[in-house]
Amino acid sequence: MSAVFVTGATGVLGRTTIPLLLAAGYSVRALSHSESNDAAIRALGAEPARGDLFDQVSLIRAMTDADAVLHLATRIPPSSKMRRLSAWIENDRIRAQGTQNLLDAALATNVQVFVYPSFAFVYPDSGDA
Repeated sequence: MSAVFVTGATGVLGRTTIPLLLAAGYSVRALSHSESNDAAIRALGAEPARGDLFDQVSLIRAMTDADAVLHLATRIPPSSKMRRLSAWIENDRIRAQGTQNLLDAALATNVQVFVYPSFAFVYPDSGDA
């Protein structure tokens, strides 16, 4: 059985992906920041691992013995605030600095697979409007 380390476990993607990984036979350990996150992660069937995307030592400790990393952490602002650049600061920090820290920890722990999804906004054809 392969072990997958997941960030963003309690978010929209994580809550959907963890049960699928477990059903496929993977063991799942997920990054957690608090006791309430621990409980939510356990409720999904995964093992919580305390750490922080901005703390290299905690990431190395949390992902030790993982075969793969699935980086789902984001902080996408609500649609009502998306037009403000300031609303994207934390998401940009997670995507840049957090991802680099996670990559460095994955290399340090010999993780062989690193999955980092992306997204694109889709707009309908609105003609001349």
